[in-house]
Amino acid sequence: MNELFGTGETSVRVGPSPATDLLTIALPSTIASMNLKICSLDGAIQKRFTVEGAFSVDVSDLNTGIYLLIDEETGNYKKIMVN
Repeated sequence: MNELFGTGETSVRVGPSPATDLLTIALPSTIASMNLKICSLDGAIQKRFTVEGAFSVDVSDLNTGIYLLIDEETGNYKKIMVN
């Protein structure tokens, strides 16, 4: 899985990219939960969810393209691809 942000013990892992059905997000043990959203490049929110530990989000209903996975608290983001 690819790194979303952080290093070492605070790394959030995301993958696969490109994703076809499920995008998996894994938090390190140092982070209890995280509120995330997936937005299109024009800023439209496609999905919003809370991750605790590890979580898989269904992206099969999204059109093929590039999206932003955004931490709602910090604004940190990672580009993700959906096929």
